[in-house]
Amino acid sequence: MDSLWVNLEDKSDADNGISMITQAMEIENVGCVVKVHTSVRNADDSYTISESTAFVPWTKLGDRVEEEITVGKKLVPFQKF
Repeated sequence: MDSLWVNLEDKSDADNGISMITQAMEIENVGCVVKVHTSVRNADDSYTISESTAFVPWTKLGDRVEEEITVGKKLVPFQKF
């Protein structure tokens, strides 16, 4: 089964021990739930992890295009009825 969550962005900086993953889940004709997962490596090599979730009404998942090539997904607005 495919995951309901779609990756929008995945950034990391190995030198500083920071990682951020942004994902979205579309609720058809309603909007998208977006979550951001962040992890930071501390000085003692432990990790601090946080996750934020928000609902973005009247959006859907659309293609993210760069130089005429689809490279991922992004949130795009849609019209209410």
